[in-house]
Amino acid sequence: PLVTLPELEACSELIERIWDDGEPKAPTSLLRALAHAGGFVSGAYGDGELVGISFGFLGLGESDLHLHSHITGVAPAHRSRSVGFALKQFQRSWALAHDVPTIEWTADPLVRGNVFFNLVKLGASIVAYHDDFYGPLRDRLNAGEESDRVVMRWDLASERAIRAAEGELQEPALGEGGVVLREGADGEPTIDGAH
Repeated sequence: PLVTLPELEACSELIERIWDDGEPKAPTSLLRALAHAGGFVSGAYGDGELVGISFGFLGLGESDLHLHSHITGVAPAHRSRSVGFALKQFQRSWALAHDVPTIEWTADPLVRGNVFFNLVKLGASIVAYHDDFYGPLRDRLNAGEESDRVVMRWDLASERAIRAAEGELQEPALGEGGVVLREGADGEPTIDGAH
């Protein structure tokens, strides 16, 4: 958990470096209020340096309380080292310790590695889709693209989530929805069935 002002300031600065758009995504004062109110604010350290962050707040669905994971990010030099997985598993433990049974967040459905991570490595599910959810985004990661998003739901005590936490990778099951995009021959998304 990040709770001190220097920790929260480092968190805010890391978020700004990761998204790189000159717009503060999480000012220190907001993170301080969130941590003080009992929200989830955490970090991962490597060699004494903050290299990953995650924060979220409690949300109400139609009938349930969940943690809405708003931002989770890892410094570019520390990606592909399981830092994101460790952050999400810590988030899972925190939620379960606070009697919060699910975590939800939005994800770009066209970022294949991120969707794989969410569905297979964490055992989450896609439960909704929203066109241009955030409106125009100007950060380095999203600039010039519409902000279509899927809603991920992570049922923390489900068998899939437990097995994923133990490192077992499971292909997601296709529910009532259908696949609309697949990887094309050039590696880019293509409409399913289109050539």
